[in-house]
Amino acid sequence: MPSGTTNRPVKIVAGFAALATLVIAILLFTEFPGDETGSPAINLSSTNISPAKMDKLSASTAAAKSVKVRSNWTAVLPFEILSEGAEMEQLAQGITTLMIHALSPIPSFSVVPYRTVERLEDTRLSLEQISRNLNARYLLEGRIQQAGDKIRIGIELIDGVLGKTLWQESKTFVDTDILAIQDEVTLQTSRVLSTRMRSFDSKRLAAIQKEEMDASELTFLASNFWLNPNQANLKASIADLRRALQLDPDHADALGCLAHLMSMDILMGGETDGARARVEACQMASQAIMLG
Repeated sequence: MPSGTTNRPVKIVAGFAALATLVIAILLFTEFPGDETGSPAINLSSTNISPAKMDKLSASTAAAKSVKVRSNWTAVLPFEILSEGAEMEQLAQGITTLMIHALSPIPSFSVVPYRTVERLEDTRLSLEQISRNLNARYLLEGRIQQAGDKIRIGIELIDGVLGKTLWQESKTFVDTDILAIQDEVTLQTSRVLSTRMRSFDSKRLAAIQKEEMDASELTFLASNFWLNPNQANLKASIADLRRALQLDPDHADALGCLAHLMSMDILMGGETDGARARVEACQMASQAIMLG
């Protein structure tokens, strides 16, 4: 059996831990016009998080998770095998594990590890139940069928909360090596979803009010700043991230992204109290690193 371990995905905040480190470096060594007294001392030790805080989610986060699944998570479900044979089992298992690795780098989205989804093989749960069980909104499922020298593979991406198919594709392979099929299916699917996942979530969020969004959704919304970077969008994204941290003070992505955008705001002269904002951004960056 494969180990099922996956690397932590790279977020659109450009790997918030490394990014947050860069923010600290920029802010520590940047001087601001008119700051005659020099920069205030930044005590990063003040951002230490107590064991109790690390071990216990905030009440608001726990309440949100009891109602909503994680909107920025995808689960690759074990592929359904419609034809008997050890070779088909090998193909299905190989595609599932490769797909998890291939989808992990998609910006702003995380993928449920193999060991977690493996237990749902042959489950009778509904799509909504699976989505809530895995705490992941998006589900990628597939079917494999063999007839003679032909192998047909069908894949679809589903919004597990709504039970709605967002994308689907199928392809028939004739007299093709199993490993070659695994590679092609994984490559083609990851290419399509890497460009469409953001579009799917953007359309979904456009239909709901910000007051209804959770911390991950607000963080995703704030990342749209990079699609049209200007001062107005920068301020709006900072406001969205502050709202996200009100809902979940320990949301590492929101902390890292906010530290980054605040540093940009400071360097662009958009922040009137640069010294105070510089300290706050460094503290957030430090906390993001510790949580990450």
